Amino acid sequence: MDTVECNLEEYQNFVANVPQPTGNEFKFKDQLFLKGYWAASQMNCEASEVLELYEKSLRKDIELDPKKVLDECGDVLWGITCILNTLGLTLDEAIAHNTSKLSERHGIAKQD
Repeated sequence: MDTVECNLEEYQNFVANVPQPTGNEFKFKDQLFLKGYWAASQMNCEASEVLELYEKSLRKDIELDPKKVLDECGDVLWGITCILNTLGLTLDEAIAHNTSKLSERHGIAKQD
């Protein structure tokens, strides 16, 4: 791949001309899909905040605050629950599916 050199203004103009989604090309535009998409986007932000707490603890050599981690994990759980709700799925189904998948992957017998 060849490197193209450009200054900041040229780059900014380049970015302005890269095609962006308008919404018309999206196959799913119903409200439940959009609600799930929004929740996934928010969940990604919240998961990044959990990672940031760990990163700051490592970088600054400070104690990890469990209350802050709990707060952010609760926000991630909210996002997961919202996404499941939009698809008509439950947390119980997600946990059962994940347990089966990981048990099979790692050769761990499921406990009943």
